[in-house]
Amino acid sequence: MNKRRLLRLAKHLETVPQRYFDMASYRRKYGDKEMLRIYPSEALACAWRDCGAVGCALGHAPELGGAFTPKSGEVWEDYCERVFGIHAYSSEWDWMFSWNWGKMDNTPKGAAQRIRWLAKNGLPEDSEDQLFWGAPLCYRSET
Repeated sequence: MNKRRLLRLAKHLETVPQRYFDMASYRRKYGDKEMLRIYPSEALACAWRDCGAVGCALGHAPELGGAFTPKSGEVWEDYCERVFGIHAYSSEWDWMFSWNWGKMDNTPKGAAQRIRWLAKNGLPEDSEDQLFWGAPLCYRSET
C-alpha cells in the first residue's frame, strides 16, 4: 500500500465539491445519471474543474497527474493496484473505494477520512459492518 499517494488523494478529495462526487460511479459527466465505466486515461480529458466530471474517490485520482497518470487502456482495477498498491475488491479497496459507500457516506470528506484512517490505523476490524450494515463510522469519531 502506497500511503504517501493515498494521503495525497485524500487531500485532493477535500477540494472536490459534493456535486462532483459520487461513490456509485468511477467517472461520468455532471448531470448524467448513467453510470459509465470509462477508462482512467479518459478521465484526464474531463476533470471536474474543467467540464464538471463526477467521480468516486478513485475516479478523481487521475486529476493529480504525475505518478497518478493512467496508462492508455488501463482499467480501474489495474490502475488502483499500480498507483496505490491496493488489490481490486480487497477489504482495503472496499474500505476506500466501494460503490456501497454511496449508501452510507457518499461525500468526498468521508472518502478522505476513510483513506486517512486506513493509512494511519489500518483496516478497522468491523469495516464490513460499517460499509454494509450501518455500524458507527469509526472515522467520524476523530473529527
